[in-house]
Amino acid sequence: MAQKAMKSSWLKGIFAIVASVVLACVCATSAFAASGSLKVVAEEGSHSYQAYKLFTCDLNADGSISNVSTYGCMPADFYADAFASSRPQEMAEEVSRQINGPGASAYAAALSRTVVTHGEGAVVREFQTGVEVTLDAGVYLLISHDAQPILVTIGGEAVVVNEKSTLPFVSKEVACVPTVGAAADSASFGQVTMAGASQQLVFRVTGTLPSNYEAFDTYRCAFVDTPSKGIVIDPSSLVVTLVGNDGKETTLSQGYTVSYDQGVFRVAFDDLKQSVPAATYGNKIVLTYRATLDPELADLGFNQGNPNSVSIEYRRSPSYEEVGTTKPSVTTTYSFALSLVKVDSADSQKLLSGARFELRDEQGVCIATAVTDETGSLRVAGIAPGKYQLKEIVPPSGYVVLANPIAVEISADAETRSLTASVASDAAKVVNVDAGGGEVSLSVVNEQVTTGIFSRTGDAATGVLLGLAAVALVAGVLIVALLPRKRHRRDEGAR
Repeated sequence: MAQKAMKSSWLKGIFAIVASVVLACVCATSAFAASGSLKVVAEEGSHSYQAYKLFTCDLNADGSISNVSTYGCMPADFYADAFASSRPQEMAEEVSRQINGPGASAYAAALSRTVVTHGEGAVVREFQTGVEVTLDAGVYLLISHDAQPILVTIGGEAVVVNEKSTLPFVSKEVACVPTVGAAADSASFGQVTMAGASQQLVFRVTGTLPSNYEAFDTYRCAFVDTPSKGIVIDPSSLVVTLVGNDGKETTLSQGYTVSYDQGVFRVAFDDLKQSVPAATYGNKIVLTYRATLDPELADLGFNQGNPNSVSIEYRRSPSYEEVGTTKPSVTTTYSFALSLVKVDSADSQKLLSGARFELRDEQGVCIATAVTDETGSLRVAGIAPGKYQLKEIVPPSGYVVLANPIAVEISADAETRSLTASVASDAAKVVNVDAGGGEVSLSVVNEQVTTGIFSRTGDAATGVLLGLAAVALVAGVLIVALLPRKRHRRDEGAR
């Protein structure tokens, strides 16, 4: 009797613990019956679980468990593979010891893989998160393709499991630095930036390891970055860092592969647990890399912008060899264009080709040169908001070069999607601002070259020729006037 009482007391302690220990957060209330209800509440979305019955038992009025048995539960080869003992009481003792030890997550995951291996013919019940299901009394292992396994004891009413998030999380930020190679330490990172082709984009991607990370024997994951066609990533600029829960950073130089193929940038860890053994739940893998904007391919303005999407491909569950994908994190880079039409100062319908301009930024660096075409137009794509100097280097043929650069200031607000522009020059004015299309349009005038007593000709060469002709004409008149005097002198000398 004493031995039976001790065994009953021992089993009561074990299964009271097993019932309360769940690898996620478990809140359970039990009534004393031969069956009970179970509901798993997902942190986000909805997915399914499979409830595998490991043991049958009776739940007594005082909370103790008796008559533990494996009959009608898992196949015999499962117990042979999972436990050293063949006695249900000793199996339960091992479960209790492991589930309360430091390797609880890993043990439950290993147990779940054994369950899956030997699951054919097992007593299993599938149900959805958020839906209440009735189960016979016993000890169950709940396995999902999208979550970590959960051990729970059923024998009363309303066992509720509040599932923890078991998904990795990814976030992406972008910043713009003024020149290629400039330090990004003080750059302002966010979901949106505005940049020009002469500047450089810096991307920062942060992946957070899931709460069930310790449950995996191997952990494959890959960061998959899909930029829009106007963004060109520089794979050689990649820096990979492990950030611990204490904030300590460790640069990782190996253990991953990098590829950039058909516009997809991929950083993959075949087994993070092996290549980065120090990594643990809550740690962060941070990728930092740089890119430039291709003005020929970039989408300009606020209508679309240039998005860049990243997600993590990961092993979904420690119980299955399946791949999941996180929700993507997206950044957007906006860029703009400056265009102008060159016209005659006296005739705005006369369009002037051949005018060469330099566009310089606020630091005086030339970021683009362009020449007006036969329609008098030029366009510089891929510029950021800021202050610029538009300097005419070569005027249209027959016209006076602009004496002073045109000061242009472009302002933009990504939140309100507004675009404004102003100029400081007597020769230029803003004629249109298109925020959606991202274009600021100017009209710039030139005066024709004038040549002394003659009016504007519209052609410098013609003006020079006419000037020479005028000189020749005056010289001819003087010659004609002097000829009679010379003849008169010769006549007097002859006398």
